[in-house]
Amino acid sequence: MLKRYIKHVCLFLTKLSGGIFLENLILKNGDTLTYHIYGHGKPVLLIHGFTSFGLSWNPQLTSLIYSGYQVIIPDLRGHGLSAEVDVIVTVDDLSGDMFQLLDHLDLSENVVVCGLSLGGMIAQKMALTDPSRLKGIVIANSTPNFNEVIHLKVCEAWISLFQQSNGAQLRLEKNWDKLVNQSFRDSVYGKSVYDSWQKVLAKRSGESFINIAKGMLDFDVRQQLDQIKIPVQVITSTQDEIFDQSKSQHIHKSIQESRLSVLEDSGHISNLDNPLEFNSVLLKFLKDIM
Repeated sequence: MLKRYIKHVCLFLTKLSGGIFLENLILKNGDTLTYHIYGHGKPVLLIHGFTSFGLSWNPQLTSLIYSGYQVIIPDLRGHGLSAEVDVIVTVDDLSGDMFQLLDHLDLSENVVVCGLSLGGMIAQKMALTDPSRLKGIVIANSTPNFNEVIHLKVCEAWISLFQQSNGAQLRLEKNWDKLVNQSFRDSVYGKSVYDSWQKVLAKRSGESFINIAKGMLDFDVRQQLDQIKIPVQVITSTQDEIFDQSKSQHIHKSIQESRLSVLEDSGHISNLDNPLEFNSVLLKFLKDIM
């Protein structure tokens, strides 16, 4: 009872001040989920991709906060400051975590979920599970399924890296040129992002990422997408080598209430290497539906 009272006081003070709030939520299974809250206003939940972490959304924070939105950024289980996982965790499980977070924050409706890559898979699953709680979703650089032979081979390659002592760092090193565009990689900011990400990964367990990767292999909502009736913004990139434009085209064509934006000269993590265009698309979508 006392903990719940303290939580509500902290949330109230955060909303009142527009400040930053960091807390650990104990999920129903006992794992810890770390999340950040920035600003106050209409709630936007930002969900990062595989092996990433919540603060990878840094290029969106100022635009969202000063446009009048409250930004909620979790570290998914097995990522960032959240708990390691020692069992296979599926996209369904991660979606359930996000609903638990919304419950914890007393957000029962009108939330916009924006997810990139794995985060986009989670956003799709949330829209299918309980759309009444969501005002809309943004699916960025993602896919409607991850259960084909090619995905299994990709996961097997990831697992072989994660089994090494510094496997998560090795994976980022080997894939960095596929994740962001050349100009970002060459920039001072891009190099600082890479360095920060490597420092985060140095603290994470390869076994934990293996369990997340294996859980992703169950994901397939292609036959359900036409059930999504809430507003949807799909974002893809011309240089995305992880999930090419055909994946986003499939999502867009399958959802009646969707719009599609293609970001030029952007890689897979388009919120990082093309934040101006990404933010413009995101803010327009939010303005239109909220």
